Amino acid sequence: MRHPQDISVPVIVSATTATQGLVSMAMLTLPAIAPMVAAEMELPSTLIGAQISLFFIVATVSALFGAQVVRRYGGVRTSQIALFLLTIGLGLAAFETLLLLVAGSVLMGMAYSLPNPASAHLLVKFTPVKWRNFVFSLKQTGVPLGGMLAGLCAPALASAYGWRAPLLVSALLSVAMIVAFQAVRREWDRDHEPKFPVARLPAAAMRIVLVSRPLRLMAAVGMILAAAQFCLTTYLVILLVEELDFSPVDAGLVLAAVQVTGMVGRLLWGIVADRIGSNAALKMIAACAVLLCLGLPSAAHLNPWLVPAIMIGLGATLNAWNGVFLAEITRHVDDSQVGEATAIILSGTYFGVVIGPPLLGIAVYGIGSFAMGYYVMALTLMAVLALLINANTRLGVDPQSNVRLD
Repeated sequence: MRHPQDISVPVIVSATTATQGLVSMAMLTLPAIAPMVAAEMELPSTLIGAQISLFFIVATVSALFGAQVVRRYGGVRTSQIALFLLTIGLGLAAFETLLLLVAGSVLMGMAYSLPNPASAHLLVKFTPVKWRNFVFSLKQTGVPLGGMLAGLCAPALASAYGWRAPLLVSALLSVAMIVAFQAVRREWDRDHEPKFPVARLPAAAMRIVLVSRPLRLMAAVGMILAAAQFCLTTYLVILLVEELDFSPVDAGLVLAAVQVTGMVGRLLWGIVADRIGSNAALKMIAACAVLLCLGLPSAAHLNPWLVPAIMIGLGATLNAWNGVFLAEITRHVDDSQVGEATAIILSGTYFGVVIGPPLLGIAVYGIGSFAMGYYVMALTLMAVLALLINANTRLGVDPQSNVRLD
């Protein structure tokens, strides 16, 4: 048997990043062509958009079982299962029926919950600790990259060949990735446990998180950061167009820029975290985001054209924390339990996506301004700082390293 260090790290990272990108692209394909789908199915566009909420509700529940799937089938087979569910979900969504659209969204939500615990299991097993923050951050660039591909390609394909075309292209790419994974499945999944039960409640995995103070705190951190991240992207265009009189085209360019800076930011923060520690990097991310959120309402009042610059800065923070966060989880758990801890914590993270935008929407309704709503985001991000400080000072962790002292 080959030693883990003999496995090519670039191959592992490329495979997990591609999987993450395909799932992200599939998630955002329907919203990217929502007007065309709505017109064809004679539904309001907002109902097509609600697919995202259903998507993450399903992901919140199914993520609880992700680690058990990884233990039974291995990281590669779990990735293949996710891509298979994605393919079937996209196929169902391509039918002109609301019921099948809902069923397809459920399957895609299940698929979305699997790649992170699967890739965490593989990356921890095959990559050196000294590269861990960068490697996890590099893998997470698949999320904004998939979003960019959906935004750029889906409308063009739908306009040229009909709204089903981008769904079918995504499905074909997923099938191709399933086939590519088969070549390495036996070697990469040598540690899978064929008799490990999948259907039972993940009590053991929950216990790993519940008995560990740092993991409990990281679960709260992930929930808040995910809520803030999706609040940024959900209300960005609305703020710029409805409140600051930007054109839809200009607002769309700002949204694209936020995705790009998020992708670049993930890589840069990964490099920073490998030097100063993942906890310290997360604190820097949260502190920068707090300052930017506090400055946005004043910028909107003084000169609306300052707001895109702040939004782009938020893209490099609120859209760039994910890889360092996943690497931080690995600091507080044995390598053999990384997949289980990641799955349970990400269930809470997905729940943050579900509740974050509606809660901010309620706050904005009371305040009367989307710009002023960024003060609310700043307050919640201050809570992230407090949680991270508490995590490092009370757990016997050297703040300058990624090594546990306990």
